[in-house]
Amino acid sequence: MAGRPRLFLLDEPLSGLDPQRAAHALAVLAAAARRDGSAVLLASHGSLPVSGWADRSLRLENGRLHAVA
Repeated sequence: MAGRPRLFLLDEPLSGLDPQRAAHALAVLAAAARRDGSAVLLASHGSLPVSGWADRSLRLENGRLHAVA
């Protein structure tokens, strides 16, 4: 994050974290993205521990992307 990227591409960044630490990591990431005007693309096998964190959520099922309501 030191280079102030315009896009964060993260694969399973919350893996192995307890819910409190995962929520903290998401808060730090969101603050950095807001500060720098960056976008975040986060891939995860599970749901995020903070509801409403993402502007948009997609689910990959049978090779097709589906919007999550």
